[in-house]
Amino acid sequence: MSTDHLAHLVSQLDFLILQHVNYLNKLDDCIKQKAQFDHKKASECNFGKLFYSEVWPSLDAFPEEIKLVIKDIEAEHQLFHSTAREVNTLDPEQGKVDATTACKLILKLYHLDELVKKHA
Repeated sequence: MSTDHLAHLVSQLDFLILQHVNYLNKLDDCIKQKAQFDHKKASECNFGKLFYSEVWPSLDAFPEEIKLVIKDIEAEHQLFHSTAREVNTLDPEQGKVDATTACKLILKLYHLDELVKKHA
């Protein structure tokens, strides 16, 4: 069952990654417009909902190599959302989007995709 959940997550990677890119773009737009931004917790975005309900609870069922990548993804995803929450879109002095965190998350997700295909 856990393998099916992981395959489901991987099958939607492009969509889930695009959502995080869009999240950063919307955050950047709010900074430019000095508008309020509706931050989400890591468990509230579509990736988080899928990840924390289907993949994370089955962590121990995966091979060690995949388990390590999943843990890295979880840490990067938490960092992505906590970093975004620190941005105050109403204060131009604090309005900065760091795409580095998003890039790390994206690279780790694609690495997971490669590992899942290798272990299939």
